[in-house]
Amino acid sequence: MQLKVDLASIAESKDPAELRDRTVTAFHTVGFGGAYFLTPVTTDRRFGRVISCLDVPAEFIEEYQQGLREADPLPDSVLRAGRALRWSAATTLAPLTAAEQAFMARVAALGMHDGVACITHGPSGRTGFVGITFPESEDSLQQDVIVLCHTIAQMVYLRYCEFI
Repeated sequence: MQLKVDLASIAESKDPAELRDRTVTAFHTVGFGGAYFLTPVTTDRRFGRVISCLDVPAEFIEEYQQGLREADPLPDSVLRAGRALRWSAATTLAPLTAAEQAFMARVAALGMHDGVACITHGPSGRTGFVGITFPESEDSLQQDVIVLCHTIAQMVYLRYCEFI
C-alpha cells in the first residue's frame, strides 16, 4: 500500500487547534476515523491518563472519565510491548480480566471494534498513549499502516509536549 502523510505539517503546527486539525487529516489519510489520547500513562491506571479525543463517541469520553479508564487494557499492553499494535493483538498479550473484557465489549458496542494502540514518548520521560480507531477497512490494519500510525502518533505527541 502506498501511503503519503504530510508529517512536516504536524511538526510545524502553530497551536493546539492546528495540531488537532492536522492530526485528524493524517489519521484520515491512513484510513481511520477517530482517536483517543492519554497522558501521562504509567502502569498504575489510577493516576494520570487525562483523555482528549478526536471524533469518538461522547459516551466513550464521559464513561472513560468516570472510571472506564481503570479497565482499559490497551495502554498497558503497548507499554509492555514497546511498540504499536493492532487492538486485537494487544489484547492477547496477557489474559484479560473480566473488567478489561467488559471494556473491550463496551468500546465495540460504541462502534470502536478495532484499531491501533500506540505508546508515545516525549521529553523528560513523558509517556502517552494514542488509541486510533474506526478503521475504514481491513487495509487500515495492515502492518505498514500500523507503523505509519505509530509515526504519526509519536510526531503528534512530541508537538503536543512542546505546547504544554
